[in-house]
Amino acid sequence: MHGERTSVAGARWVLVLLVGVSALNVADRHVFGLLIVPIQADLGLSDTIMGLLAGFAFAAFHLVAGIPVARWADVGNRRTIIAAGLLVWSFMTALCGLAQTGVQLALARIGVGVGEAAGAPPGHSLLSDYFPVERRGTALGSTSMGGSLGLVLALPVGGMIAERFGWRAVCLAAGVPGILLAIVFRTRSRVQILMRGKSRCARAGSRLYGRVESTMNCRRFGKE
Repeated sequence: MHGERTSVAGARWVLVLLVGVSALNVADRHVFGLLIVPIQADLGLSDTIMGLLAGFAFAAFHLVAGIPVARWADVGNRRTIIAAGLLVWSFMTALCGLAQTGVQLALARIGVGVGEAAGAPPGHSLLSDYFPVERRGTALGSTSMGGSLGLVLALPVGGMIAERFGWRAVCLAAGVPGILLAIVFRTRSRVQILMRGKSRCARAGSRLYGRVESTMNCRRFGKE
């Protein structure tokens, strides 16, 4: 019973972390739209270039990276994938604040798009493993709520920072929390995830799912 309680607590802890990841995913994606006017004035970029930076530079590479990252999540360590993606897009968001040319800004935005492709697929995969069917919808809904929370906070807070300190400070402020959360996610979710995996494997065996299926499940949970 103690192991089961610990497993439930571990699953909830992972959910809390994934809500934070989702919030930063949406926040870092949309905060750029708040900064179009000051960036354009500072770097002297045309409306066309700004449109490409705000949309194409992010969306095209996010789209291209989506399927390979999802496939990687099927066979790789999902904790590592999420943490790496979060680290990349947060670092690139902060790097936007250091850009001195349109090319530098475009490269940073491409990095944000590629990094954010590693957010949802492995996260949903983890939640599907750690929450039973009757609670899975609530868990997935919580991560969606995290995205809305990120949008609600990013625009007003980003506006206040931009008004007082400029657009570059907004990019830096948006990137730093994600870097810290990436470290926490990679280092502080391992115990809970492993314990949950062992508990699920034990239940699979006790329910006579078969030796082959139980072994496959155990190997899968070892790749958290």
